[in-house]
Amino acid sequence: MAFKSKLTFVFFIAASLVFSSCFFKKEAEPIVFDNSEPAALLPDVKWAVVKDSYSAFHSEPDWESPVNSYCRCGQICRIIGNRSTVNSSGISETWLKVESGWISQNAVVICSNRYNAQTVSDNLTR
Repeated sequence: MAFKSKLTFVFFIAASLVFSSCFFKKEAEPIVFDNSEPAALLPDVKWAVVKDSYSAFHSEPDWESPVNSYCRCGQICRIIGNRSTVNSSGISETWLKVESGWISQNAVVICSNRYNAQTVSDNLTR
């Protein structure tokens, strides 16, 4: 008889624990979505994150062209075009057109969406 009452007690405790989780529900966490950049998730838009400590935006896709401005590691830019060039040594290089000018593809990490680019930027600037 003692074994049956112990088994019943254990079953009662186990059932209480299982069903108690139904009564203590957490409040749903709100999903925060940053929609400040409308093209953040568009599939045909790519993003560049500068991986060099400092880099330059050139006026043309060429190392000898004038510099428009400079950028730092972690800066995120929307890619609006690209061009492959061959330098005087015969080496092919891809340049990316962003709002500030042209930057070598070797100086950036290319990301498929803005949120991925933000994660890459955060990791580069830690």
